[in-house]
Amino acid sequence: AELATLPGDFYDSSVMYLDALTGPLLERLYEPDAERPSIVVFTSDHGEMLGDHGLYQKFCLFEGAVRVPLIVSYPGHLPEGRVTDALTELIGVYPTLAELLVKDYLQRAESDPASAGGDLTPREREVLVLLVEGLNNPEISERLCISLGTTRSHVSNILSKLGVSNRGEAIALALRH
Repeated sequence: AELATLPGDFYDSSVMYLDALTGPLLERLYEPDAERPSIVVFTSDHGEMLGDHGLYQKFCLFEGAVRVPLIVSYPGHLPEGRVTDALTELIGVYPTLAELLVKDYLQRAESDPASAGGDLTPREREVLVLLVEGLNNPEISERLCISLGTTRSHVSNILSKLGVSNRGEAIALALRH
């Protein structure tokens, strides 16, 4: 076997290694006996240039440094095989994933309230989604056009119905289930 000598060779080797690890991981996640489908996200924080324009690494705004892959799979929830050239910012990935997970949790809670920790009102569901997105009470109040006292009351009800003592535990419960 030849040793990798060019930066592109090292990159190609890393991609092949990642690919070899990804296949078995996805097979395990999507086994027929899996409790429910997992959300899988594949992305990168930046490109490497790999000699384009005679440059390496990520210190410029050429496409090779700023364009990154974003592959999201959530069987039964997101369309499969959709490809787009639309501009995407990674800053929106976490809130989007959190919203998908909370919606999934809330749908399960609706069909079987006891197993999900209690039945939340529609407004409490909205508040829970915003909590998971990372909004604080004043931001939730502003977003939903309700008073800060009402927001606090909703958060308190959510914590009580879910059987947790703080918003971090409520978020973890919603994301875990």
